Amino acid sequence: MNGSNVILNSLKTEPQRWTVDRFWAKHDSGLAIWIGNGCFSCRIEKPEYQEFGLLDRIKLYRAIKQFHK
Repeated sequence: MNGSNVILNSLKTEPQRWTVDRFWAKHDSGLAIWIGNGCFSCRIEKPEYQEFGLLDRIKLYRAIKQFHK
């Protein structure tokens, strides 16, 4: 299971551990995902900078935005 699938699974199975606003999706473990500039800049900022492939960015961004509604 790759990193984006782990995050997607976590959003579905433990939503209470996530806080999402207009710019960030933050997990209570310290993981912070930047979503402020749309799906093409969706990336992990903390604990360590990491970018995803295009399809993973789109999937993550859509799931996070759906979660935020």
